[in-house]
Amino acid sequence: MKKNFILTFTFLFSLTAFSQTSLSNSKWKPQTDAPRILLDFKKDTLSILFTSGREPEVMAYSQHHDSLQIKKVSGTGACAIGAEGWYHIEWFRNGEQFLLRNLTDDCNGRAAAFTVNRFERMIK
Repeated sequence: MKKNFILTFTFLFSLTAFSQTSLSNSKWKPQTDAPRILLDFKKDTLSILFTSGREPEVMAYSQHHDSLQIKKVSGTGACAIGAEGWYHIEWFRNGEQFLLRNLTDDCNGRAAAFTVNRFERMIK
């Protein structure tokens, strides 16, 4: 009985661990006809790239299951350096798309830009 419990627990834990979709080392574009930004997630840095050629915004980020925490590090956008935001990640199409829902953000402009469209994974 104890052996079955341990095996079941290990199986369920491994499913949870492997089922989380990670943003690390991925690129995403908004689902619009003319995307103006691209999100480039590295290990712990998010670069917001502008298709207009404007200087990128750089943010530190961390992903906690279905939550995303970001903090501005550099860039010339309207958000102040150090502006922090928390978002809920809603996944679609087996992790190939997501929608961000604003939980709290010090920068209203960033929150508006992040939550207006779904993002889809760009093929490497």
